[in-house]
Amino acid sequence: MPKQTYPGLSRKHGSWHFRHYERTLGRDGKIETRQRTVKLASLKDCPNLADVVEKYHEVAGKTIKENVRPSSSMTLSEFWAHE
Repeated sequence: MPKQTYPGLSRKHGSWHFRHYERTLGRDGKIETRQRTVKLASLKDCPNLADVVEKYHEVAGKTIKENVRPSSSMTLSEFWAHE
């Protein structure tokens, strides 16, 4: 059975972290990409991978929904609703 991976999940400095990229519209109108890190839990609270998986899915799911890419098929109101 293949081992399941969790993109962006890592253990650093005594905590579990989720790293992702966020796209935002800059003041000059260009799309900027920034790397963000979210602390999920300390290793004391969640010592094993199985303990932090639920929190990972909550944060990763929310991040993916919020990071919608604007496209030419979107209306202007849809675009601003996702900003």
